[in-house]
Amino acid sequence: LESYYFIEPFIQYLQDVEYLGLEVGHSGRMEYSEIPEKLCDLKNLKSLVLYPDGTASDIFSDSFLGLNKLEYLEINLPYIFEPDTYSRTIKFPSDLNKLSNLKSIVISRATIGLFPKIFWECNSLESLNFSDCKIGEEIPEEILRLKKLRTLDFSGSSITELPIFLKDLESLETIKVDKGVSVPYELKLYMRVNEAHGH
Repeated sequence: LESYYFIEPFIQYLQDVEYLGLEVGHSGRMEYSEIPEKLCDLKNLKSLVLYPDGTASDIFSDSFLGLNKLEYLEINLPYIFEPDTYSRTIKFPSDLNKLSNLKSIVISRATIGLFPKIFWECNSLESLNFSDCKIGEEIPEEILRLKKLRTLDFSGSSITELPIFLKDLESLETIKVDKGVSVPYELKLYMRVNEAHGH
């Protein structure tokens, strides 16, 4: 299902839904400023794509953590905001790691001052995607806690160099970055580094 504005009255009919796209925010056509409480009733939901409109950074309600089967989470911000004072910052739940089946997080066009520390406690993660994000710090060494991580995507982001310690991620197979990003030679020996989207 894609972008249900008034989803709560229909929850009882959506028990078999595995994919959901939902727009969240305070602008005129948005029904929800955060994830609706009753969303946790969708016990079979595996994939959730959120489209924030930039009017709210705190979009995760407590019910989000009840999505026990969730494997894929995507936060897709728009290319252009009207007005341009809208926020590209997203606040993540401090206990995101309770989603023990979460394998992939995709964040597009967000502003990330510091990487959310809770990410490094999500032991089930296999893929992290920060494409087109503005990131205010270097990749921290805490990322080494993600023993199952297979792919990293920083294409289009503000990351300018990759740290050599990424080679210690035993499951990591592929890193995507822009041309011009500094990549240690030793890192290229250990895994595939795809350079694309040159700016």
